[in-house]
Amino acid sequence: MNDRKLIIFGGGTFSYVACHLAMAAPSFGETARRLHRIVEAGSSKYKGHAELTLTKMACAASRIVTNDDLLAQVELDLSRPQQEAIIFTTAGVRFQGPRAHGRFLAPNGKNAKRLETSEGQQKLALFPARKIAPIIKKKRAPTSFARRTVFPAARIS
Repeated sequence: MNDRKLIIFGGGTFSYVACHLAMAAPSFGETARRLHRIVEAGSSKYKGHAELTLTKMACAASRIVTNDDLLAQVELDLSRPQQEAIIFTTAGVRFQGPRAHGRFLAPNGKNAKRLETSEGQQKLALFPARKIAPIIKKKRAPTSFARRTVFPAARIS
């Protein structure tokens, strides 16, 4: 039995600024779904062995909401011995931003203090977020290049 596995990631992520406020990289997973259907309908070695992993933005049942959630899932998948390839169509938030509070940065995140419109204009300090694809490439060992590959969709057909 062919135990090689292809994992197709799709959807967008959020970066929480405060309670009830987040930045988003809008992506609803349609490309990943389409690629998954193509692989499953075709005759590639991954037919029957392709896994579709979507973010919360693309699938309400998903637990992948932030870039950190996505990275944790990628690391878990990379640790599987049968995992052979990844197609990464996910849109990760490119910036994260605590809000500025005078000369200081206020705590940010899902549970941070809610911003009130009655407090008037607010400012954000945006910082680049970690990109996940380079982390994937760095984590795979040079000796396992053939087993763990990130490649564009065109190479699966």
